[in-house]
Formats: sequence, C-alpha cells, structure tokens
Amino acid sequence: WEKPIYLLRAPGEGPSSIQGIPAGDTVD
Repeated sequence: WEKPIYLLRAPGEGPSSIQGIPAGDTVD
C-alpha cells in the first residue's frame, strides 16, 4: 500500500520518520 508522504508532510520538510526517505516520495 503506497502512502504519499506529501499528504502528511510538506515536500522538502525532511526524511520520513517511517522509512527515512525524502518527503514527497511514497512508502509501502
């Protein structure tokens, strides 16, 4: 299940606390 981080974080805000990938990308 892909959950767009940009819906939770503003792009460029920083790495996701879940996967550690840049905001704006998607995680499973």
